[in-house]
Amino acid sequence: MTIDPTIDPAIESQYFFSARYPERRHVYDAIDRLSADVRSTHACTLDVPYGSHPLERADLFAGEVDAPLLVFIHGGYWRSMDKRSFAFVARPFVKLGYSVAVLNYPLAPETLLTGIVASIGRALHWLDTAGRAQLPRFSSMVIAGHSAGGHLAALAVATSFAAPAGRGLPIAGCACISGIFDLEPLMKTSLAQQICLTPADAKALSPIRLSPFGGWMILGVGAEETTGFIDSQTRRFAAYRASRSLDTTVTMLPARNHYTVLMDLTRDDGLVLSAIDARMSRTGCKPA
Repeated sequence: MTIDPTIDPAIESQYFFSARYPERRHVYDAIDRLSADVRSTHACTLDVPYGSHPLERADLFAGEVDAPLLVFIHGGYWRSMDKRSFAFVARPFVKLGYSVAVLNYPLAPETLLTGIVASIGRALHWLDTAGRAQLPRFSSMVIAGHSAGGHLAALAVATSFAAPAGRGLPIAGCACISGIFDLEPLMKTSLAQQICLTPADAKALSPIRLSPFGGWMILGVGAEETTGFIDSQTRRFAAYRASRSLDTTVTMLPARNHYTVLMDLTRDDGLVLSAIDARMSRTGCKPA
C-alpha cells in the first residue's frame, strides 16, 4: 500500500482544527449527558448486533408504527467516537414519531475504509430484514450522519456495493451534516496516513465521483466552518447533484462550527430535523 506522505498545510488547516474550537470539549460533554438521559428515559434496545465484528452494533429507539426509521451514523474521521455519545439524536425524532437506529461500525486503521463502508451496508440490510422484528413497523428510512458519518451516509445511498441486497432498500432521503463528499483533499493531510487512505480509495469512495442517489438530500453545514467544509465539500456536492436535477437543499446553520452543529440536532426546532420532517411529510413517507 503506497500513501503519499506529503502534507499541504493549507489543506490540513481546512480539515484539522480542533485547537481552533476549544468549545468542542463542552459539546462532547453536553451530548454525552443528553445521550445518557435519552437511554434512561426512552424505550430502547441497546448494542444489538448486525454483524460479527464487536463494533457492528446498533442502539434502537422505538417510535410509532408506520412512521419512518431514521438511521444515524456518527463522525470521528472514521477512526474514533462511539454511538453512545449520539443517542441524543433520537429524542427529537422519537417525539415526532420516528424510530431511530444509531450505528456503531469498525474503526480505522484496524479496519480499512472499504471495510467500514461494507459494515454500514450490512447494517442497512439488517435493518431492512432481521432488524425489522426489533422495531415498530416502518415503510421507509432516512439515512443521516455527521462529518465522516455524512460521508458514509452519502456513500451508502449512492452505491450498490454498500448494501449486500443492492439498491432495494426503502430509503426515502439522506441528510448529511458537515459531510465529506470528496476524499481527495484528505490525501494531502495527516489523516491519509492515520487511516491508511490510498489514492485509489479516495477516488472510488468519494460520493461526488459516483452515480448519485436519486432521492432527496439535505446538506447541512455550519456557517462558521472552514471553506473546506462549506465550499470544497458541501457546495461542490450540492452543485454536482443540481447539475443532474436532483432534489438537494443546502441548510446553512447560523453561528455553528464543525462541533457546535451537533447542537442543532438536540433541538425540537432544529433546522436539520425540521427539513427532514418537512420532506417526509410532503412526500407522503410519514403519516399525517
